[in-house]
Amino acid sequence: MLMTNNHRIMGDNVNGRGTNVLGWLTTGVIFLASAGLCATWLI
Repeated sequence: MLMTNNHRIMGDNVNGRGTNVLGWLTTGVIFLASAGLCATWLI
């Protein structure tokens, strides 16, 4: 997400607002799923 929003790296091909929202939501869901998996291993 950080790389695809960087104008120096991507030039004119940076993410739009909708792609950013969807990307960060997906990142959050994956993080929560990973945290849940780790929690079930510990319990």
